[in-house]
Amino acid sequence: AGIAGTGKSLISKAIATYFNLPLLRLDMGKVYSSLVGSSEARLRQALKVAEAVSPCVLQVEELEKSLAGSQGTSHLDSGVTSRVVATLLTWRQETTAPVFMVATVNDPRMLPPMVYRKGRFDEIWSVELPNEGERKAIFEIHLKKRKRDPQNFDTALLALKSNKFTGAEIESCIEDAMFSAFYEDEEVETRHIL
Repeated sequence: AGIAGTGKSLISKAIATYFNLPLLRLDMGKVYSSLVGSSEARLRQALKVAEAVSPCVLQVEELEKSLAGSQGTSHLDSGVTSRVVATLLTWRQETTAPVFMVATVNDPRMLPPMVYRKGRFDEIWSVELPNEGERKAIFEIHLKKRKRDPQNFDTALLALKSNKFTGAEIESCIEDAMFSAFYEDEEVETRHIL
């Protein structure tokens, strides 16, 4: 759980890499259909695929948005969301397949309590904005990713000036700086990033 751009999705990738397992992404947006009963059937089929591929890591992005409508708005969607939620939670609780499920949420207050009880989602972690040392490391990672030596940049100053930036915003600063330097026909420097 945490604000957008703080690396929640990267955590799923890191978990899959750590366990040396395939990472599957469950796109809840593709589950929903206008035909009666087909949304639940699509979800069951997707979960069968995860079980067939297991052991694996199953990633569900922005779970609270996928489950919008599960808390008393069944008059808007004929109860489809509630049934999809029930299908997902029942599977999560009863499956014996080794599927490590990771869901990201921007606002956990939007989740119904039944979602995050033990046996369904056992742990909840909060991903906060990076501190100054973490921002420095993020600058270094993204500079290296773009084949730039972080030693040639004042990453301590960049970290200081980027208070309350997410990792995604830091990456965007570097990308924008590289475009600016390119248009000036110069090599990117700290001043471009600032």
